[in-house]
Amino acid sequence: MIDATRTGRIELRAVSARGGAHRCEGSVRQDAFALSRSRNGRWLVAAVCDGVGSARLSDIGARVAANRAVWELTESLSKTDKDLRQQLSNAVQRTTTALRAEAMNRRNCELADLATTITVLAIDSTAEAGSHRYVVGGVGDSPVLKLGVGGALRPLAPKVAAEVHSSATAALPWQADSCSHYAGELAVGEVLLIATDGFATLATQDEPARYFGEHWRAPVAPATFAADVEFVAKSYDDDRTVVAVWATAGQS
Repeated sequence: MIDATRTGRIELRAVSARGGAHRCEGSVRQDAFALSRSRNGRWLVAAVCDGVGSARLSDIGARVAANRAVWELTESLSKTDKDLRQQLSNAVQRTTTALRAEAMNRRNCELADLATTITVLAIDSTAEAGSHRYVVGGVGDSPVLKLGVGGALRPLAPKVAAEVHSSATAALPWQADSCSHYAGELAVGEVLLIATDGFATLATQDEPARYFGEHWRAPVAPATFAADVEFVAKSYDDDRTVVAVWATAGQS
């Protein structure tokens, strides 16, 4: 899946691809993403989900959770932009309703069959004092990455990574009420990414991080973005999903 858009001064690229292991096995992609914008066009909302590998229908759980979280947060931000962290937490919590409904509507489907991680991002497309407000957070081990001006691709911050992610791989629907979150600002020339660990584990190592730091300084064509995400590396064969937003200096 590939998508791209521009809202205000924010440029977005998104891709979700089957990893080498799933291609070899002929099995489905367990990652998913969803995108939307508030009715006033100001807020861009995205979610990335990584279905838990041991869950039988985690690909469906990932898709349902991403779509529901984005819908909930978009509706909320269309009414008010106050208390961003609480709005994000509420959106993640409400994914459990959609997951429970999905389990009930499927024969022989347990809620555990739909287990998935989730990371949600909402960013203000209008720049205030030269930067864009955003809130990001979720449940599980899908990282939040940042590309600073002239820098390499790195986790947003060690503390944030530790708060948002867990080595035990927390997942929906059980930990929906323990959503961690972080609010910040994205300056012109910076890039913020939410991604599954199938991409981030290798992409933040020294050589790949420098490559992305050089090649993703400015928005790239959607097909180029997809090709970059699907780089080949031995033993790194998990699904890969990335949503990247650039804060640009161009006209809205």
